[in-house]
Amino acid sequence: MPSFSFDPTRRPLSAGELLDRTITVLVRRALPFLAMVAVVAVPVTIAQLLIPNGISEVLNAIAKSSSQPPGPATNQAILRAVQTAHISGWLVLEYAIVAITMPLAGASVMFAASQAYDGQAASLRDALASGVRRWFPAVGVVLSWILGGSVATVAAVFAIVFGGTAAFFAFRAVNMNLAVGLAIAVSVIAFIVVAFAAVVLTMVYMLSFAAAVLETANPFVAIGRAFTRVFTRTEFWRSALLALALIFVSLALSVAGLIAGGAAYSISHADAGLIIFSQLASLLAFAFQFVFGAMYYRDVRLRREGTDLLEIVDAPL
Repeated sequence: MPSFSFDPTRRPLSAGELLDRTITVLVRRALPFLAMVAVVAVPVTIAQLLIPNGISEVLNAIAKSSSQPPGPATNQAILRAVQTAHISGWLVLEYAIVAITMPLAGASVMFAASQAYDGQAASLRDALASGVRRWFPAVGVVLSWILGGSVATVAAVFAIVFGGTAAFFAFRAVNMNLAVGLAIAVSVIAFIVVAFAAVVLTMVYMLSFAAAVLETANPFVAIGRAFTRVFTRTEFWRSALLALALIFVSLALSVAGLIAGGAAYSISHADAGLIIFSQLASLLAFAFQFVFGAMYYRDVRLRREGTDLLEIVDAPL
């Protein structure tokens, strides 16, 4: 009979421990993770730098408009700057690059983070190779969420507007002030419900992406498994808490990058500093999100499915 030793790291983790494990893994394997995310950041940065003075022209127009009274002339100046800078073409190019490279980088990061969860160090080559193998399912998950998110957004806006309007007309004949107050209250409550649902769905998205990459599941199966893993009595509120933490850290990194980029732009008056610092912040936020997603995925499966026990059962005698 084989003997098995208990690994104290293979246990359900609290929210704080998950964040700590994520940061620890990121720090210890910073260069490989940043190299994986550079698959996205480098092409996007190059594309932005190739647009001469594009962003600076828009920023200058916005800065000038802030010291002028609002009006058609001010709006037209900003619009001309956007058109002259070819911002629309830049956005199309950037979105095309991200659509191709983001699933590859995300899959690579999740594979390496999952290996790190087991105490193993995946090489950059192995991680990227895994990302290439699971690129199509990862793209399928992303596209499915974009389509579903678009439909859900339209439905949410309709629900907020319809709810407020219905409340207003229902009580307008009774008291106008009451009708207005109820309309506002219903709209605010509906908005809070929609925002909370969006927060929870953040973790569903991360788990579905992880399932497509780490379980070799097709996109629809991966999304279905993610919903069943999050929408449980024990995991729902925990997922909401972790999603808020994930969003907060990502926003903090993005704001820090914008502040650093703004400072660099104010000194040099060149796009390069703003672009480089903002992309560096995006790079760090991206790596954090997908490492955290992999850690949470492994923790959820350990809690609900006992994956460590499954590995013991499958071990050769």
